[in-house]
Amino acid sequence: PVTNRLLLEFRFMKRDSQSTRPLTNIYFTHDPRGVLLNSVTEQATGLNYRASNTTATSSKNPVRQPKFTLSYITGSHDLKVGFNLGYQHQDQKAYSIDSPISFRFNNGVPNQLTMLATPWRTFIDEQDHGMFVQDRWSMGRATLTGGLRYDYFHVSFPAQTVGPSLVAPGRKFDFPETEGVKWHDLQPRAGLAYDLFGDGKTALKGDLNQYLVFYGSPSAGRTRTAPAST
Repeated sequence: PVTNRLLLEFRFMKRDSQSTRPLTNIYFTHDPRGVLLNSVTEQATGLNYRASNTTATSSKNPVRQPKFTLSYITGSHDLKVGFNLGYQHQDQKAYSIDSPISFRFNNGVPNQLTMLATPWRTFIDEQDHGMFVQDRWSMGRATLTGGLRYDYFHVSFPAQTVGPSLVAPGRKFDFPETEGVKWHDLQPRAGLAYDLFGDGKTALKGDLNQYLVFYGSPSAGRTRTAPAST
C-alpha cells in the first residue's frame, strides 16, 4: 500500500520443467558391438516385441511471468490497471530409444519397413503478454463494472540445424530464424449488480464479457517438424 487508497502489487513466477525418456532401452542389453535392436510389430495380433518403435522426446521448458497491478480504491469507486508478461522457451530433442528401423510382420512374414530419421532438435520461443483496465462504480443499490483487456501472443523459431542421423548420414538442414503466429486481441468486460432490497443479502447480477480460449501449443502452430524419411 502506498496510501490508504492506492495499492501496488507485483508478482513474479519462475518455472523450469524438464521431461525426458531414457536415451537407451533399460530392459535389454544392447550388443557390445553397437548393434541396436529393431522393433517388430505383428500385424495379426498388434503385438510389438524386441524393441521400442516410438520416437521419444526430451524437453526443457523454462517459463518467466512477471505481473503488475495498480489499484485505486475509494468508498464507491474502484479503479484497477495492470499488465502481465509471459516468456517461454522450449528445447526439445526427438530420438529413438532403440534402432530407428522397425519391421511389420503379418503372421511372421515381413511386409513393411519403417526408417525414422532421428535424432533431431527444435527450439521454440513464445511470448504471451496482456494489459487491462477496469473500473467499478457503486451508486445507491447498483454497482456497475466495465473493463477492457488487450492480449498479445507471439511464437517464433530461433535459427536451428538438423544434422545427420543413422539412416540419413548426409542430412544437414539449416533453418533460419522464422516468425510464427502473432496475434493481437481486445476483449471488453461489463457487469451490473443490483441490491434488490437494500439489505445486502439478495442481489441480481448480470455480465457481458468476452474471453480468449487458451491458444498455446499445439493449436497455435508452435510445432515445426524436422524432415524424416519413411
